[in-house]
Amino acid sequence: MIRLDIIECAEPQKAQLDMLKQYASVPDNSRDALLKLLLTRAMKTVQDTAGKSLLPCTLKLTVSERAREDGNIVKLYHTPEDIVSVHNGEDDDIGFTRDGNLLLLSAYAETVIVTYKTRPDPAQADSLFAVVLQYATALYDGADTEQLAQILSQC
Repeated sequence: MIRLDIIECAEPQKAQLDMLKQYASVPDNSRDALLKLLLTRAMKTVQDTAGKSLLPCTLKLTVSERAREDGNIVKLYHTPEDIVSVHNGEDDDIGFTRDGNLLLLSAYAETVIVTYKTRPDPAQADSLFAVVLQYATALYDGADTEQLAQILSQC
């Protein structure tokens, strides 16, 4: 089992909201609160689909033994920046070394729980933002699940 939970995530920047308003042809600020919610949802959905960080977040990754190809290696997702903690299912700390998006554990554990912070890569974020705009606009327009899936297939 692999489970990735968002503990905390930054909100989109005002410039990103302004870009969505322009893309969706929203002429004034009366719908800013709704558009901000839709933009946040779109960014989280696209980052989950693409496996790339679009918003700085704190994530909690839980990985069971069966989900790891090598029992002592854990793959991190969404452009990891800082490791907050690594522990087993009994909340005991586990030592590790990091090699890019891989953690090499110093001890075996049936379940590994990693809490870490992500950092968007500007080039990746820019390349995916067109998909975010399409997805957020589709949400705003009430698109169905099939249309939303079609947009996400571009990730």
